[in-house]
Formats: sequence, structure tokens, C-alpha cells
Amino acid sequence: MSPAKIPRTLSAIAGLSTRPSRAEDSVLLLIDGQLEYTIGRLPLAGIDAAVEEGARLLAYARDRGIPVIHAIHHARRGAPVFDSSRPAAPARCRLRARRRGTCGDTGGVVRPLFRGGSGHCRLVGE
Repeated sequence: MSPAKIPRTLSAIAGLSTRPSRAEDSVLLLIDGQLEYTIGRLPLAGIDAAVEEGARLLAYARDRGIPVIHAIHHARRGAPVFDSSRPAAPARCRLRARRRGTCGDTGGVVRPLFRGGSGHCRLVGE
């Protein structure tokens, strides 16, 4: 493949450094850690390994006081997927947010809400 045809990341196109930032300058964003991908209607191959890696990163961040933000899909009651009232809606235990004021992740939980094709996001405290 010629160099012009090799896919590039957005960071490379923008000319950003490929060197990782320092942990103390970082935030951990965990996206879609809910059970919908294991016991729900959207099972994914390899999800257990991904959960283990996510749990490892979460422990790393918590041990160092790195802010953690959890992004979880929640849909209306009765929706075919991400129904917040179904058993598959909560986050996997290994990836679950801690309650603010108890164990204390320093970020929050983002729950995208989808209604009629337009998305609404809100950040809720843990």
C-alpha cells in the first residue's frame, strides 16, 4: 500500500503528538459499560476481555485520583435496547461508577437520552 493510502488517525491528520499525556493531566472516559452487551440484546464477542481491561484502567485511575466519567446509554421505558428499566441497563459491576461522597470517582455519569431521533445528554453526579 502506498503511503498516501495508509489510513491515518484524526490526531495524525491534525499534527498532534503521538506521545501519551501524563496521567495527572488525563481523564478516563468509560463508554457503554452496561450489561446490554453481555446479558442484553446486543451481546458482543470479546466483551469479557474488554471489561477486564476497562476494570484495570478504572482501578489505575481511581488509585491515582484521575477523574473518571462514565457514559451510559439509557433509552425510554419499553425501548428495544437500552431500556433503563430492564436488567441489562445497569453498568457491569466491574465498571460501575462509585457514588460521589462515598468512594468517590471524581467525574460523573453521562446518560445520553434519545427521543424521536434527537439526542439529549446530561451529566449526573455519582
